[in-house]
Amino acid sequence: MALAPNDSVVTIFNATNNGNTVMGVTKIENTGRVDTNFGKMGFTTAGFLGAASSSSTGVAVRDGKIVIMGTYSTTSPTNNGYGILQLLGSGDLDLSFGGSGQTTSLNALTPSDLLLLSDGRAISTLADTSGSSSFTAFTAKGDIDMTFGATNKVSVAGSISLDDQDRVLVATASTAGELESILRFTADGMLDTSFGTNGKATALLPENLAGLAASSTAARVQGDGRIVVLSETTTGVAVISRLWN
Repeated sequence: MALAPNDSVVTIFNATNNGNTVMGVTKIENTGRVDTNFGKMGFTTAGFLGAASSSSTGVAVRDGKIVIMGTYSTTSPTNNGYGILQLLGSGDLDLSFGGSGQTTSLNALTPSDLLLLSDGRAISTLADTSGSSSFTAFTAKGDIDMTFGATNKVSVAGSISLDDQDRVLVATASTAGELESILRFTADGMLDTSFGTNGKATALLPENLAGLAASSTAARVQGDGRIVVLSETTTGVAVISRLWN
């Protein structure tokens, strides 16, 4: 789900068309009604060119245009990959993006956590089939930003979010006795050593949970800069806490 201009809401879903999975998009006005000017009566479907099936994993809105991240598969030859697709506010493909409204990669990676930087770039987490993940940046045209990080990606697992200065917060697993484990990176993908201790902020679990390990599953930045963190211990206890930025 993503907010669009005038506080309308864009949502994505996966649908079936002739036995194949396609990406569905709908737009809801701020009144809660379907925006019938979008697509066909408020709905549209899209897929990656040449793909037998396309599944959406993330959506964001920039300048009124809808950016969708997803995966796809082909049958002849058999391939799996991921890509970025951009729609106009009307629901039609934006053919100025990537030359055909989309860019694709044959790497069998699964994207998530699609975020947009103020300079037009997008950041997404990419996970491989073994479960290893990293996050990388894409230019406003949908190409991988080869200047991002040390190797055009940051190899760290965790949910990502942005603060108001386009710095990337990564909620990661912690060691025994810790609650939060938050890493912060610059908009260029470099570890922000001014944050916490050498780029990492941690805090201790409450006394009644001492000795357990926890995973920080999400982090969001408040308007005053403080960071709200959702964590879960290995015993399934959820904890919400707040850090100074």
